[in-house]
Amino acid sequence: MSYFDSWGRKIANGDLLSEHVGPPLHGWHRYMAQRYFEQNPDELHAIGTDGGKGAQSIEAARALWDRWVGGKRFCQDPLYPYLLGLTYKLSPDVRLVFVWQMLVGVLINVLVYLLARRFFGELPGVLAGLLACLYSPLLHSELILLRETLIVFAAMGVVYLTDTASRRNKFLWWMLSGLTMGLSVLLKSHFALFAIGTFGLIALQYRRKPKVLMRSLGAVIAGLLLGLSPLVARNVAVAVPLLSTGSSGGIIFSVLNAYEPSVKQEDFRLTTTARIIEQTGSGSSMIFQAVRSHPGPLSYLRLLWWKFSTGWGWYEKPDNANFYYYRLHSSVLRYMPLTFFILGPLSIVGLALGMRDLHRVRYLYLQVLVNLLILVFFFPVARYRLPMAAGLIPFAAMTLVQMLRWAMSAQRRKLLAAAACVVLVGAWTGRALPGNQPIIRAADYKAPYEFYYTPLIAEAMNGGQWQQAADAIAEYLRYEPEFLRSIGPSRPAWSNFEIGLAEFYGRMHDFYAKVLEKAGHRDLAVDERRIARRLAGATQAFRRENQQ
Repeated sequence: MSYFDSWGRKIANGDLLSEHVGPPLHGWHRYMAQRYFEQNPDELHAIGTDGGKGAQSIEAARALWDRWVGGKRFCQDPLYPYLLGLTYKLSPDVRLVFVWQMLVGVLINVLVYLLARRFFGELPGVLAGLLACLYSPLLHSELILLRETLIVFAAMGVVYLTDTASRRNKFLWWMLSGLTMGLSVLLKSHFALFAIGTFGLIALQYRRKPKVLMRSLGAVIAGLLLGLSPLVARNVAVAVPLLSTGSSGGIIFSVLNAYEPSVKQEDFRLTTTARIIEQTGSGSSMIFQAVRSHPGPLSYLRLLWWKFSTGWGWYEKPDNANFYYYRLHSSVLRYMPLTFFILGPLSIVGLALGMRDLHRVRYLYLQVLVNLLILVFFFPVARYRLPMAAGLIPFAAMTLVQMLRWAMSAQRRKLLAAAACVVLVGAWTGRALPGNQPIIRAADYKAPYEFYYTPLIAEAMNGGQWQQAADAIAEYLRYEPEFLRSIGPSRPAWSNFEIGLAEFYGRMHDFYAKVLEKAGHRDLAVDERRIARRLAGATQAFRRENQQ
């Protein structure tokens, strides 16, 4: 989010060609650069730094990543940052972005309704539109600074336009479909897979009509090139390959697919990826080397199966933002009833039921398949699943309506069979998380304090506004984990996750006590110190048990 924000503001401030936008440099980027320099110490001299600690090592990592992703090539696909730049040119307030993202969210609901009505009928269409309105992960994405809302809109919009073109078979409709695909590729490169799939479906549809086939493909390709033309013009201006976009794709694929024996399935393979870059460079050959790094086909297939099954699970797996932490702060998200826990099994049954009309619904199936491949071959996080979830909503609505019709027509066997399938599939998609994994990570609790509350508290304290500082701390503490209210010397922390948060919030309550004293609330300060001691007792009991 910070990277997109910074990029957008640079565009708004005049860097129209994004010549001064380097790659992001998060913790894992720096770690991988460090591993690379350890394996290739001479590279530090080529980079132009001695590799010292602090700013120099960060500068070396930045220079190395700039070389890996190709200098002035886009590291991420550019359309979303350019839309941010246009927004910031109108107003620097990021909330304006959230306004138009929410408006796009409304259009997503409309597209879901239109597609479900077209493919399955009026009642499934109305129900699908309602389900889209009530699907809380969609609303969550509209109020964070990531491109997922636009990706969902583009995915559903491309399906609608491409299906319309296939029905009307007019040159302009096919060209408009191709134009939308081209612009969508600028939003996220994986839309190229949808374009390739569309070429195949057009060839299948018009295989006995060569002239119609060539005209349709020509129109789509013309529109696609038109959509990509801004990228080509920019790349010509900065002297990089014409269609270069999202140049870190090979590295990201390796990080998420290479083999590293000491790394869990959900973690990044940074050491192996650094070694692959050392051997082959950071081009597309990394994809093949990442797969070849596995000791055998079964090793890679196990990884793909884990991604597939996780991608269909109920859990909204976080990376940049945690859906479940946001629900603590938002009653709207908290009470919106539909999540993937319900959508998953209904839509899987719907995918099976819809196969009888595959020829009519083929572009919606293609959209679901493309986004499922992204989950399987990259990573099954919640935001990557969101376009697939939107495409699944019409299938879930169709399942519910079909079961209702069977109930009304007394077709009990079909109804019971469908209900049994939903329950069985739900047992798989709704299975418990492994190893008592918490749904909200420790970092998700800590990050709001560090990035939002700390500046507010510091400003209030510097101005002698102790009550204001106390109010800010109290607001933050309202959202502390529920389990912290029960642990203590008689109920010690049970895991490293719990002990880490107990220590952190113990310090927070102690700090709150000091601020309350400054604000003149000595009685409240005594209560807060009592909580801090209780949490400290829980951590001490945990350590004693581990030592024994």
